[in-house]
Amino acid sequence: MFDKEHQYLRNSGNIQLVVMRQNEQKCVSKKNFFNAMINNSKTFHSILSTQSMRI
Repeated sequence: MFDKEHQYLRNSGNIQLVVMRQNEQKCVSKKNFFNAMINNSKTFHSILSTQSMRI
């Protein structure tokens, strides 16, 4: 019984780590998106147009 609980806790911990890493990657890509907009107005317009096409 204890072993099963321990294994479950370990697995759920790993899942949380994976989710945290995925969230970090999302934040990084958002940061790159905003940096590109700030750095270059042409990039800004092209990104905006592609974003609006997706919506």
